[in-house]
Amino acid sequence: MMKKIRIALADDQHLFRKGLISLLNEEDAFKIVIEAENGRVLIDRLKSVNADVLLLDLEMPVMSGTEALDIIKIRFPELKVLVLTMHDDEAFITELIGKGVNGFLIKDNSIDTLVDAIFAVHEKDYYFTPRVTAVMSNATNKSTVKLRTNSTIDFTKREIEILSLICHEYSTKEIAEKLIMGERTVEWHRSNIIQKTNSKNTAGIVFYAVKNGLVN
Repeated sequence: MMKKIRIALADDQHLFRKGLISLLNEEDAFKIVIEAENGRVLIDRLKSVNADVLLLDLEMPVMSGTEALDIIKIRFPELKVLVLTMHDDEAFITELIGKGVNGFLIKDNSIDTLVDAIFAVHEKDYYFTPRVTAVMSNATNKSTVKLRTNSTIDFTKREIEILSLICHEYSTKEIAEKLIMGERTVEWHRSNIIQKTNSKNTAGIVFYAVKNGLVN
């Protein structure tokens, strides 16, 4: 039996939250393990319940999603965070990728898109819509956007191969099969790339690669 993806959902809008839970519960692969109306409740519940993917609204009372995110990335670094928002401006996206967010989804997207996004962040560590990818590319020529990394990083040939495959949405298993190597070796190279680019996760290194023209 396939292990279900454990989902935490934090949103202060009661009807939206309950409606989303009802729709996600129709997916056999998902299990809602936490629901919270603000960041403080979310963090308290994460202390005792393990989750794989967090669907996070940023504008909540008591403790906002942005405040909660800073704590979550320290206390629960393995938790994949998919932000549900109504905002998609460049500065907003750039800032949150820097904080370690794994993906973004505008709230008016379809449930099918959300399901795809959950699978993507769980299996491949990131989910970027075409809009987010466009923002990353646009940021390359913006002097107001500060790169957190060194654009002259000396990658090995193997690291470039793996980085390219990551950016083209290959999973660790798929990369291992394509390059005929073990999954642990792929993860070792991934860790090196993350360290070299000063990123927090795979989403960060994809952001780096797009901004620096390393992939098409």
